[in-house]
Amino acid sequence: MDKLATDRNTAPYPKSQPGGSQAESRPGFQQPRENEVWVKKWVDYSSKYGLGYFLSNEATGVFFNDSTKIVLDPNGFHFDYMERRSADR
Repeated sequence: MDKLATDRNTAPYPKSQPGGSQAESRPGFQQPRENEVWVKKWVDYSSKYGLGYFLSNEATGVFFNDSTKIVLDPNGFHFDYMERRSADR
């Protein structure tokens, strides 16, 4: 096989730096602050139930279609259930 054919089959992916990620090398990338929380995973069943999410602080929750919410704290022992506000009814 010639060199050109071999080069086409080799993907030229950039390699990440040790201890870092490729995102960190992008212009404008900022490291998240220690107290910032973001959605790491989510699932959208809003056509039937609601929206479920997993946060960066390891809390898990669901926002139901009836505007109620339930959140499991990161240690997995405490649930908070929030009813919708009376003004929302």
